[in-house]
Formats: sequence, C-alpha cells, structure tokens
Amino acid sequence: MAIESALDPARTAVLSMDMQAGIVSIYAASDEGFTQRAAEILSKCRALNMMVIHIQVGFRPGLPEVSPRNAIFNAMRTSERHQRLFQGEMGKIHPALGPEEKDIVITKHRISAFTGTDLDMILRANDIDTLILLGIATTRPIMGVFFATAPLTHLTPRQFFGIAFWIGFSLNTVVMELWLRSSAAKRRGFLMA
Repeated sequence: MAIESALDPARTAVLSMDMQAGIVSIYAASDEGFTQRAAEILSKCRALNMMVIHIQVGFRPGLPEVSPRNAIFNAMRTSERHQRLFQGEMGKIHPALGPEEKDIVITKHRISAFTGTDLDMILRANDIDTLILLGIATTRPIMGVFFATAPLTHLTPRQFFGIAFWIGFSLNTVVMELWLRSSAAKRRGFLMA
C-alpha cells in the first residue's frame, strides 16, 4: 500500500527526532547511507505536503534546564565534550536533513518532545492526528511520544508500537534502566538492592 493512500498528508506530521549533526556523527558513523535514507524519507514527506518537524535537544549556557536529579542529562553538566554535542554546528539539525523553509524546529530539554515545548500546540493548531516518527537514538523519545499521546489516542502500547517492536523495546528499556541504576549506585558508592 502506498503511503499516499494510507495517510492523509494534510493531517500527518513527521517528527525527525535528535537528528543533530553531533548525534548523527556518533550513532551513524558506521552507516554512511543513514543521512541519505533519512533525507529521502523527509523529501518524500515534504513532496506529499506533510508537516516536517525537527526535534532537537538544546540547553542554555550553564544548563539551567537540567536538574541534578536528572540522571541522564545531569552528566552533561560536568562534561564539556557532551555539552558540545548540543552547541554550535554540532547542535544544529544535520545539514543533509534540513531544516527547509516550511519545516518547524522545536528545541526540547527533556527526553520527550512534548515536555516543556510547544509541540502539542503546533500539532493541535494544524489538526495533525497522525505522526511518523523518524530519528536516531530515539528509544526513550519514542516512549515519550507514546505516553504524551496515549490519553488522546487511547492506543495500547501494542497498537502504538507493534508487537515485535514492543517486545524488543521492552527488553532494551529494562536492560538500560538496570544499567542506569547500577551506574548511579556505583557513583554514589553503594549498590542498590
């Protein structure tokens, strides 16, 4: 089935998530065709008059948006190398992907693109009811989209992600959470029970 017949392009938006030059250079370093494939997808969606929204991670100098309680982002406070990923040219959307004139760029300060941004308002103002999620290093951001939209869509995780993806994602999430907790416990000098 062609994408044109499956979706109403006027009510569909593509969320291109975390596709910043610095992040792409790390996660797609061994896949030279990644940005080309992603650019083709975005071009096709633009040609169909779908809204393209780039979601980028960004912070003010000194990272005032990051709480010391935020285990994921707080590590950046003490790492200039990690901070550089979200600054200057490294922090911009990868040039092969946009943004183009009609594209929208939203800066997020959390894992979810909905928390603390105007994404929800933009989607509602444009009567968007279908999202295409595209990204890199996006396991948690996709979960953020699910939890932000679940009260509106009434979709179960199985419906949202598909059975195979959900099983793989769940295992990946459990392993990642265990690793994060273990790492945090070691940093504090004790092991969690």
